[in-house]
Amino acid sequence: MSADWPVAAPRAWRGFSSVGFVPFDADHPPPDVTVAAGERAGVRSQESGASSGPTGAPWIDSNGWLIRLTRFRKPAAEVWVTTPPFKDNEVVPLESYLVAIADAAAFGGRWVLTPDPRLARGVAGGAPEALRDWERIAHAVRFFAARPAAGEEVRANLGIVSDFTGENETFARELLNLAERRHAAYRLIGKASPGSAALGGLRAVLLADSQAPSPAWRKRLEDFAASGGLVIAGPKWGAPSGPPAPGEPLPRFDVRLHGRGRIAIGREMDDPFLVAADAQVLISHRHDPIRLWNGGAWLARVTGPPDGSRLTVQLVNYTGAPPNNAVTIEVAGAFRSARLTTFEAGGPQTLRLLPRAGFVELRLPPLGVYAAIELG
Repeated sequence: MSADWPVAAPRAWRGFSSVGFVPFDADHPPPDVTVAAGERAGVRSQESGASSGPTGAPWIDSNGWLIRLTRFRKPAAEVWVTTPPFKDNEVVPLESYLVAIADAAAFGGRWVLTPDPRLARGVAGGAPEALRDWERIAHAVRFFAARPAAGEEVRANLGIVSDFTGENETFARELLNLAERRHAAYRLIGKASPGSAALGGLRAVLLADSQAPSPAWRKRLEDFAASGGLVIAGPKWGAPSGPPAPGEPLPRFDVRLHGRGRIAIGREMDDPFLVAADAQVLISHRHDPIRLWNGGAWLARVTGPPDGSRLTVQLVNYTGAPPNNAVTIEVAGAFRSARLTTFEAGGPQTLRLLPRAGFVELRLPPLGVYAAIELG
């Protein structure tokens, strides 16, 4: 990905060219760019709709899932995300810009920066406060321009299989969105080529589409379950076979043993929120690659090489404000070092690792909008 950042603003703005901004033309994007229509990143306010989900956690709006899906469909393209413009009378805090920039960059994309009218007038007129905010925005852009693009493999324990189009598009997109909010560690898998689908390292595979699987996919997934994996499918899978799996906690599923693994057939799978939640329960949270404590308004992206020798954990705080309580994370694996980089303090700074059985615990210092932790 290039270091340029798209912005819908005049070239005459002070500092515009010094930080690698490029003007954005919605009708004529660069040939190597795919433009995706997203939503404003942040925690949804009471005035604009639901502020929490059924579990009571903050209702986070993120474009991370959309960037991942767009990159999956067009691996060679850069992804630029547009969001609804700010209104004339809208008061837009600086943190809203920083969250939107971090949200896109953490998932390998770029947010098309469209200044609100008040900021635009202030910068054009040389107002000191507006210029200070613009420099903070430019600092965020420089920060991500100096970091490598997020191209490594996502650390995942769940594969989501779909064609992500047609009658399956709405459900699959919302499933990805809600799975991201739940910190579910998933990998996108296209339905077109079952023989070449990458299932290595996964504990479970979820068939998201409403149609019955093809014979080739059924064989591939039965083999996956027989070797110790978990297959999650809807009623169109057909009548389950094999002995019932003991001790299963979800009455919405008929879970059967299959070789060394399990096949879980949902009696209904039409609610993407429940499907995302049920998949995590069926897999068990003890297999989560990462767990956050006091991080209800944070999302994490975990990437690294397949051998697990090192990991990068990127954290975005969607409130834009420091949390009231210290954030602790647990990362599966054995690591000897951890380095933290943030907007505010730069970096890297060394974090203390607390080894536990099968994972390491890190107690994070006070954080603002974004942090990256490199473990090795």
